[in-house]
Amino acid sequence: AVVSTQSTGTQMNQLEVLKEFFKYREMTIQLVAQMTMWFIAGFLYFGFNYSWGKLGSDLYLSYMFAAIGEVMAYVGQAVPLTFIGRRKSMITFFLVAGSTFLVALIPANLGKGLITLEQASCLVGSMFVSSAFSSLFLYTSELAPDAQRGKMLGFLSIACRVGALLGPQA
Repeated sequence: AVVSTQSTGTQMNQLEVLKEFFKYREMTIQLVAQMTMWFIAGFLYFGFNYSWGKLGSDLYLSYMFAAIGEVMAYVGQAVPLTFIGRRKSMITFFLVAGSTFLVALIPANLGKGLITLEQASCLVGSMFVSSAFSSLFLYTSELAPDAQRGKMLGFLSIACRVGALLGPQA
């Protein structure tokens, strides 16, 4: 396939586009780090969200918790992103989401209540991974150079889709 570049108007094939990222050391490190974060975000996001149906006896209640988590994540992420900063907030979002993913593997009940430990950790993890995923879009768009932004988001989308494919299997 042939890709047109905006700055020079010349035609480049996919291999030349990929070589462009590896020409500069800083851009290579940035691309690999971002691909790792996008892979993890896709893995955790779809790992949490596709398992809601298996968590409880009531399917509708489980998905109600998932919807509450999504809304709370998108509303609540603005405060840390604004006051703490994007990088520190995103690291916190990822650490909490990863930790709750590991806690969700522990089979335990929280009593005869409405929710199990697995459901509670999936709710918290779903909230934090949704926050991490949406802030990752913002962070990557600000970090990538203007001429490379579309290409970089394309490569990162591939990494995220691989993570999304593997996430529900965990």
